[in-house]
Amino acid sequence: MQTQLLDGQWQLTPTDPTAITKYCPYFLENDAISCTLPGDIHSALLEHSLIPDPYVGEQEREIQWVGQH
Repeated sequence: MQTQLLDGQWQLTPTDPTAITKYCPYFLENDAISCTLPGDIHSALLEHSLIPDPYVGEQEREIQWVGQH
């Protein structure tokens, strides 16, 4: 049996860039962002300053699109 390690640097791309560009215009001109696994989408977007910090005030409401797309 072979083991495939998935940790490390990956590229995160939206499945439908046109659906999210109104929330995140970054993807109008860029195909992907780098992300580190293990990790999650919110952390990767936050690290690249593409979403506001969801743990501050009520900013979590502004990024509901992430979970929907």
